[in-house]
Amino acid sequence: MVRLPYIFGSIAAPGYVVGDPKGTDQGSLPNRNLGWEHTQQINLGLDYGFLNNRITGSIEYYVANTDDILLNKTPNSVTGYGTITVNAGKTKNTGVELALSTVNIESPDFRWTSDLTFTSSRTEIVSLVDGSKDDDINNGYFIGQPVGAIYDFKKIGIWQTADAAELARYNDNGADYEPGDIRVQDVNNDGIIDPTNDRQIIGNGNPEWIGGLINTFSYKNWDLSAFLYSEWGATIRGGAVDLQGQYVHRAVDYWTPNNPTNAYPRPNYNNGGQPLFFSSMNYQDGSFIKLRYVSLGYNFEKNYIEKIGLSNLKIYAQAINPWLYSKADFLDPDSSFQNGGSNNSASSITTNSFVVGLNVTF
Repeated sequence: MVRLPYIFGSIAAPGYVVGDPKGTDQGSLPNRNLGWEHTQQINLGLDYGFLNNRITGSIEYYVANTDDILLNKTPNSVTGYGTITVNAGKTKNTGVELALSTVNIESPDFRWTSDLTFTSSRTEIVSLVDGSKDDDINNGYFIGQPVGAIYDFKKIGIWQTADAAELARYNDNGADYEPGDIRVQDVNNDGIIDPTNDRQIIGNGNPEWIGGLINTFSYKNWDLSAFLYSEWGATIRGGAVDLQGQYVHRAVDYWTPNNPTNAYPRPNYNNGGQPLFFSSMNYQDGSFIKLRYVSLGYNFEKNYIEKIGLSNLKIYAQAINPWLYSKADFLDPDSSFQNGGSNNSASSITTNSFVVGLNVTF
């Protein structure tokens, strides 16, 4: 809590506020009844090897049921706190993990090996507080969906001048839409867009699968390795920009009468604020494939380096993040992973570098 003076008439009296004085962080309410999560898990696995172990690997399937999961909830507003962590409900997690290693080519001077990993996991909320099977919309928890499911309006385009008849239908029901405004899906098709009936689950930040592939080549004293990494099926937040005020100069495909695009709404409307249903533009397919690194090295002959007191000497060059294929616009979905963040959001900033190094062992 932060000490803050309050004014009563002409008298200043000391007081306290939860979080920071600006109210942007209301802090977390302590919970003395907070306990451990409890997980019961079943694993079925198989290790294998073929062709004198030139092909090896493992397959594992698991089911994990967790009780008393830790969730952040919004407490009663009279407490002054913004969140409270509670043990609330059950989740079920199922998944499969695969690993495969192969020796593709092996000769006296040349060797090529590959290592492949694949993981697919699905988590869903089974019940919430006191075994409830009802969704907790205010805190974003939905039965049958993973923790962190994204619940919002779904953008289906931009209202066009040719939509005059359909626009009139919604405006007759109290709306004030115009050509160039964001158009979202009317889930129950009643001619009214409202948060109770027209928001829906539009994704979650967990990928459907994660995969990695390392290829290593060795030729005499040279070695070359490359690592491909991929996450597929996650929804990320990021990429939406508004065009108000000075930001009207952003180079995006926004709507005008002469450019009837469905990408971005018209700029400088809604009295300078963000457009209606702006959040619906902020979700993208976070699927990507990235070449994490390529490394080339040369190992010096031992009979030469031993003469100068060394047991090993290697010079190498490495390119880090030299290539990316991403379904998301303007973003590197993998950047938040590298920076220790959550894949539910992404940044347009990623690190690309080239390194030259020397490994010396005495």
